[in-house]
Amino acid sequence: VTRHLVLADSDAEALAIARRAYAPWYRHLRQRGRKQGSRPTTNFAPDFDELRRGGQGFAGSPATMRELLRADAAASGATYYVCRFAFGDMTLQESRHSLDLLVRDVMPVLAAL
Repeated sequence: VTRHLVLADSDAEALAIARRAYAPWYRHLRQRGRKQGSRPTTNFAPDFDELRRGGQGFAGSPATMRELLRADAAASGATYYVCRFAFGDMTLQESRHSLDLLVRDVMPVLAAL
């Protein structure tokens, strides 16, 4: 499965980053298709809140992300994830911090299951 993932020190911070960064990412995706004279073949939601409701995007603190990913893996049966940690206008610092939190605080717990 593929997911947009944003981790931050709090749920509110992660969601704010995800909402802000997703908007230009989606706009660019749609614009690229129009410039090429075709519609994108992807079926992404137009905003991060809708993406999140559809289960394709997660944003939260490490504790929240552990629960979201655990539930997602159980429901989907997925054993392999392809995640977008850098999209839209996310800064390098935001992307790296998100990935660092996943590696340090989420993956060890999930790997132990």
